Amino acid sequence: AAAAEALAEIALRHGSYANVVSGPVLALRGDADPRVRSAVLSFCGYAALREQACWIVDHLASPDPTEARAARDALFALGPYSVDVLLREVAYGHRSKRDTLLSIIRELHVPGDTLQTLYEREVESIQRHLAYLFTLGGAGASEILLQRVEERIGEGLHTALLFLAAIRDKDRIAELAELI
Repeated sequence: AAAAEALAEIALRHGSYANVVSGPVLALRGDADPRVRSAVLSFCGYAALREQACWIVDHLASPDPTEARAARDALFALGPYSVDVLLREVAYGHRSKRDTLLSIIRELHVPGDTLQTLYEREVESIQRHLAYLFTLGGAGASEILLQRVEERIGEGLHTALLFLAAIRDKDRIAELAELI
């Protein structure tokens, strides 16, 4: 763990110049020790390893708080380069990470027009799924199919409210999203 932490510290000080040792550091991504994984996450952020953004996002919901914090810090270190991955994860990723993603998106100051476009797409998707539900319900579709469409509507509402919370910078909207 000490070696990985030292390499993360070097990346903090020297940024992308630390990429010369990225191969051996990335080989430690699956290490059993959360301290090692935390150091690798930090290294990825500080060394600007943009291609690791998805892997970093996956660790935001880590049960180990140090690892989750390292993932968050790594995304901030990547800055604007992580925005596409963050926005995609808010729209399609695991619900357990969405609140954290929302706060990161807000702090990275993602342009409002980008968020507005994503919000509108999500609302359009909800409308489509409501039409599917109405049509399928009248056609005697199976319960499991109707349930899946209802779940997608709920997820869409949750995501749309998170985008709206970021657009309006209102925590109460994000709290409402959690009730859905």
